[in-house]
Amino acid sequence: IPTPDRVIDSSFNSDGSLLAFLYFDGQVLVYEADENRTFSKICETEPCCMRATSISFSSSEFGFIFAISDSNGKTYVYQRIKLNEFKQVVTFQQHNCPINQIEFHPNRLCFAACSADGYVSLTSCDMKSWTIQTLKISDKQITSLSWSP
Repeated sequence: IPTPDRVIDSSFNSDGSLLAFLYFDGQVLVYEADENRTFSKICETEPCCMRATSISFSSSEFGFIFAISDSNGKTYVYQRIKLNEFKQVVTFQQHNCPINQIEFHPNRLCFAACSADGYVSLTSCDMKSWTIQTLKISDKQITSLSWSP
């Protein structure tokens, strides 16, 4: 892994065939496993933000999709469009402060993001239309979240 000291977060996709490393500037390096479980780099995205915070893959049943979040309250959704290329397909401004973690639902094309101001946003896609719901959960910072299996 080039410059591991710059890695902010990492994520496997649901079947374990892809591994992505998120760098401080929003750049993502994606590695794919071969039949021997040896990982090789297949893609490198362009930096997209000043300070990235978290990365998560969607379930493989929706294709190869991942999202990253940043310190400005934005999320960036990427989709695999070629064997060795992921493209940023949509950006959302869900929060007015840093997003601490983003996590895709295990069975739906939906992700949750928690932020430093106590809000959680739920972003979901149904028939290519995205919706966002934002909920105030706490008066304190929310640092992590997860879905129940």
